[in-house]
Amino acid sequence: MAYSVVIAAAGRSTRFGENKLQYRLKDGKPVIVHTVNIFLEDPDCSEIILVTNREFVEEYGWEHLFKGKVILTWGGDSRSQSVYNGLLAASEDIVLIHDGARPWTLRDDVHRLLEELETKDAVILTSKMEDTVKIIEGDRIIGTINRDTLRRAGTPQGFHTAVIRECYRRLIDEGTAVTDDAQCYELMTGKPVYFIDAKGFNGKVTTKDDVAGR
Repeated sequence: MAYSVVIAAAGRSTRFGENKLQYRLKDGKPVIVHTVNIFLEDPDCSEIILVTNREFVEEYGWEHLFKGKVILTWGGDSRSQSVYNGLLAASEDIVLIHDGARPWTLRDDVHRLLEELETKDAVILTSKMEDTVKIIEGDRIIGTINRDTLRRAGTPQGFHTAVIRECYRRLIDEGTAVTDDAQCYELMTGKPVYFIDAKGFNGKVTTKDDVAGR
């Protein structure tokens, strides 16, 4: 299935202490290179829309680093505006939205997600909860949640392009804040979002601990 991917890479990496997308992993390649390569080497991906900042492009030479089917698009004042800017550049009927700081996503998981989108309108990649989750009140634990009913939301998150583009347009017009693309879809359509669990590690780089040993 041909698809576009929007990679959100306009964040400031405040918790990381430096530009986490430019941080070099054990093989010497920056995080963002690993992330882009997930899709650059996939023949089903017709275009990679990298939403970033002009200063990153100028400072790190991304205009020379990313060529071929990579399209550079500029971020906005919020993640929602940045994703919307990327969606405006997407030309395929199916679009995946992915965090620039998730460099370890398996291509097999990407293709499993695309297979689900053949029969569903919105599907995201998730991870199972490994820790026991407690409900608190003040300094007391008042309950335990069945972790089998919980998932960590990850990316890619997949949608039909025209629908999620309109969802983001409405969201921005209304001034509503969301924490991920699935929540935007949920709020604007009232329809369910489906999920599949990642088979491989799909962590996000947020602090230096996330890249220790990698």
